[in-house]
Amino acid sequence: MVKLVKGWWQNRHPEQKHPRGYPLEHIVGDCCPDGVTTLAAAFAKTLENIKSRYGPIGAWQSSDRGVPEQNVLKRINDLDRQNFHSKVAAAAPKARQAIQSTDEAKAAGLWQEVCGSRYPVRRSQRGFTPREQPGQVKDGRFA
Repeated sequence: MVKLVKGWWQNRHPEQKHPRGYPLEHIVGDCCPDGVTTLAAAFAKTLENIKSRYGPIGAWQSSDRGVPEQNVLKRINDLDRQNFHSKVAAAAPKARQAIQSTDEAKAAGLWQEVCGSRYPVRRSQRGFTPREQPGQVKDGRFA
């Protein structure tokens, strides 16, 4: 869930400097629910929990799990906090609507609003998105 939320934040809001790294991981760790059965439901609930737990104003407090006297969120300034909260508050209800939608096209459109155009819209009823060109193996670690 951390990777999913961090990816959403970095891809959808690259202009925002904070929260990043461990503070964002910590926020997700505080807000990720137990007992969900899908990533989509966990993502939506995590955003809802962030929205309710971390308000747009006031200092955020969350103790480091290894050093309880240290507040890992103290370096996030008021403007970054307000921007993050407003983006989460806008995305959370759309994610919830997408999960609850029975119309696949409407749900896909909502997920694109939340996740951006990189979210694939199914173009086939067969359950996959057809390739537009052959895949390329890149040089690197797993080549």
